[in-house]
Amino acid sequence: MHGRWAARRARGLEPALIDNESHEIQSFEPDDDRHTHLRVAGPAALLVAKIVKIEERRATPRRLKPKDGLDVLRLLRVVDMGEVAQRLQLLAADEMAGEVTRSALAALREHGTQGDGPVAALAASAVTGTEDPDIAIESTVFLVEELLQACDERR
Repeated sequence: MHGRWAARRARGLEPALIDNESHEIQSFEPDDDRHTHLRVAGPAALLVAKIVKIEERRATPRRLKPKDGLDVLRLLRVVDMGEVAQRLQLLAADEMAGEVTRSALAALREHGTQGDGPVAALAASAVTGTEDPDIAIESTVFLVEELLQACDERR
């Protein structure tokens, strides 16, 4: 049994040990000068973690969360594809993060490039009522294909 604050190893988080940056976190209150620096996972590590989570949950569909697909879509909408592709290639070659990164890229290629695949379907389900689900599906597929093409060009 693990204690409440025990660290546990979770598959898919290995890339965050490599793809991360230091960010200063400070109070929102103007008269509070507290601040700290934290290492925050980069976009390639976040993408791997989300795809691994979706893949693990596909075996038990009731565990699938629309937010995971939406997180992938939102992430891909704001990143520089070339930069993320470069980081993914570095992660794929890394001894610690390589296997899980390559697995996530294979899953993204298999399940993220079709409109009826789980990544696009989850994103569409999450935006219902706030955005046209068909646009979310098309955007997800387009952006995943764009990222995978950028990865392929770097091989």
